[in-house]
Amino acid sequence: MVTEEPSVVAACSLGAKIARVEGGFRTAAGPTLVTGMVQLVSPPSTPLTPESVSDTLDTSYADMDRGGGLVRVRGTLLPPDTEWCPEGMEGMEGIDTDAPEDVGGDTDIDTDATVPESVDVPMYILVSLDIDVCDAMGANIAAGVAEACAPLLEGMFSGTQAVARIVSNLAPPSAAEAGPFTPGIGKGATGNASLVHLAGPRLAVAECLLTPASLIECKRCSDMPSAIALLDRVERVYSLGVRHPARAVTHNKGIMNGVSAVALATGQDTRAIEACNHTLSCKDGQALTPMPSVSGPDVYGLRVRCRVAVPIGVVGGLTTRHARAACALSMLVDGEDGTYFDGASRSSILGRVMAAVGLAQNMSAVLALAGKGISQGHMRLHASRLAAEMGCPDPRLAAQLSSECVAREGGRISEALVRKMVEGMRKTEETE
Repeated sequence: MVTEEPSVVAACSLGAKIARVEGGFRTAAGPTLVTGMVQLVSPPSTPLTPESVSDTLDTSYADMDRGGGLVRVRGTLLPPDTEWCPEGMEGMEGIDTDAPEDVGGDTDIDTDATVPESVDVPMYILVSLDIDVCDAMGANIAAGVAEACAPLLEGMFSGTQAVARIVSNLAPPSAAEAGPFTPGIGKGATGNASLVHLAGPRLAVAECLLTPASLIECKRCSDMPSAIALLDRVERVYSLGVRHPARAVTHNKGIMNGVSAVALATGQDTRAIEACNHTLSCKDGQALTPMPSVSGPDVYGLRVRCRVAVPIGVVGGLTTRHARAACALSMLVDGEDGTYFDGASRSSILGRVMAAVGLAQNMSAVLALAGKGISQGHMRLHASRLAAEMGCPDPRLAAQLSSECVAREGGRISEALVRKMVEGMRKTEETE
């Protein structure tokens, strides 16, 4: 993991420790598909319908049987816009534009204007080409396929012109979401059998079980009643994320703390991963919904699950040229023979690791929120760092000192307090 925040690593370590009590994380990853998109511009007078676009694209499905990486072609028809605003005034509808009399000039904006006859607003046909890129991230592959297919698509839709030919960073829809004509979709999904159906293309799923026993063993609680009470509060914190976007967006940020740290350590495109995940977490363009889901409580505790988008690759880019990224990726092998976990590809395993790390970080943070709060842990790390900077060489002594600081001052940490305690520790060592 590569991150500027020590508490992220600490939280992931704690989350993994707690999950391990009940068997660790179960994970699954979907097919390694990426989408190349071709934007075709068509005159508004062209007689096109969604059905005619679909029928025309049906002829391209024969190309899928040739053994290449193209597994699906999808088409979307965007009709001309019916509303129009003067250039530069978009989004001004409903704003009071009456200016004070001393300003002068005409400030009225006609936001109800219709499209002038001289303005030719075209229709767009968006053709999505879903490609199996195996262990590659696939952005360059998708862009290349889109550029190569653009002339063919222009010929299929006479009178159109290809404008944009580029990768889409949105995770492709699953077979169920995309409808018919989906040969090959579902191939390449790996992981836990009960979770594979949740992992669509470029998605990974992780889940774990939180029980009173795991909380007690990891010293989060001292007895069964307090552990059960904490699990009840954890469920309520998660449920708030479902009901309110302000809580949901911070849940998601916690997951991405872990996902992005692994992505950066392994040489991935962190911006593509962030963009895809934040779009994934939006529901119907409305409020954000949290990626974790919780089932329970029952006699076994809470089952916590998250699903993340993983547009990643383990070949190309910095994955082999950057020594530290290559070293991090080498940790994905299972055993001395160099094989991978359950026979899956490295990109699949990396995605599943990202989902598990994101869940570990989020779960640990929610446990802190529902318990004593996150400030105490942050202040303990802060005090430990200050102690090391002031000459406390032993990390164990620095950790002990930080715990004493937190206990003595009720969580309030100052540089003067840490310096005083470090000096006291030195004097004690000298007298001994």
